[in-house]
Amino acid sequence: MTVLLPSTYLGPISYYKILAAQDIVIREQWENYVKQTYRNRCSILGANGKLDLGIPIKHTGNREVIKDVRISNDERWQRLHWKSIETAYRSSPYFEYYEDDLKPYYEREYEFLMDFNTNVELKVLELLDIDVTFTSTESYEKDLSDFVDHRNSFSPKIAASEVNTSYTQVFGTPEAFIPNLSIIDLLFNLGPNSTEYLRS
Repeated sequence: MTVLLPSTYLGPISYYKILAAQDIVIREQWENYVKQTYRNRCSILGANGKLDLGIPIKHTGNREVIKDVRISNDERWQRLHWKSIETAYRSSPYFEYYEDDLKPYYEREYEFLMDFNTNVELKVLELLDIDVTFTSTESYEKDLSDFVDHRNSFSPKIAASEVNTSYTQVFGTPEAFIPNLSIIDLLFNLGPNSTEYLRS
């Protein structure tokens, strides 16, 4: 059955576990933008614990569909995000291996949130060697009986119980493992073994 997923910013591991098990995915582009979700936020692990990185967006005062949401580039958010990622993962086993692949996305300015999310996601899937075909919704449908609907399955406020297997984290311990962080936490710590982890 075809899976329907939201757009995410360097989505959580639970999101990529679903991607790793699919051949075809439909991405929702007509839903209303929802604040404080992984659509414009990712969570990494730094020296002081879990750190949320949020992409600032331009607020219009009206409800906007996700495909029309614009990034606010007045702030130097990309520089700040990359510096935070670098500080958190510079000493991880695979940061230097993937650094040159990911850094360019933090040097080019994007207008639309969904464009940025999609481009980064495609690069991450390439690094994971996961081949998925994407299509996008043509309108918003509330009830989709023909699809597995994951549009509301991922939230920083909802714990992902299915992601429990620990791995070595730079600032973590086996006793204090932080599950379901951004996919880059897995990628920088496990490298080529990340795909096996996602499919296990």
